[in-house]
Amino acid sequence: EFPKVDRDPLPQWSFGRVTLLGDGAHPMLPTGSQAGTQAVMDGRYVTRALVEERDVEKAFARYEAERRPLMSEITLKNRQLGPEAAMQVVEDRAPNGFKRVEDVISQEEMENITSSFKKLAGFDREQVNNRPSIVVGRTA
Repeated sequence: EFPKVDRDPLPQWSFGRVTLLGDGAHPMLPTGSQAGTQAVMDGRYVTRALVEERDVEKAFARYEAERRPLMSEITLKNRQLGPEAAMQVVEDRAPNGFKRVEDVISQEEMENITSSFKKLAGFDREQVNNRPSIVVGRTA
């Protein structure tokens, strides 16, 4: 009835010529749109591995080595409400409401909460704007 569930990080995603991605690899709560967004990122990383590695099993092993440690960390951090943790801080501090959010939490504290998760997940503005493309086409 309530499909919002996650699972502990898996010790392995790839099994020979088969690999997992998205919710199959790292089911998590859709906090901050992480579930869908990270599935798209998985697709880009598995594509890069397949473009750059001729052997499918090596490509999947590379993809898993690149993504699984980070996704395990994101999955566990996501349980702490990820970027939406600032809303919980406000609720905890002002359970009876407030007139101005600035009276409950400073802009700096809100930014610190959300930016730490963005950096972990790879969605910090600086990271996104300055990283090289994940998938670069092969010329031959």
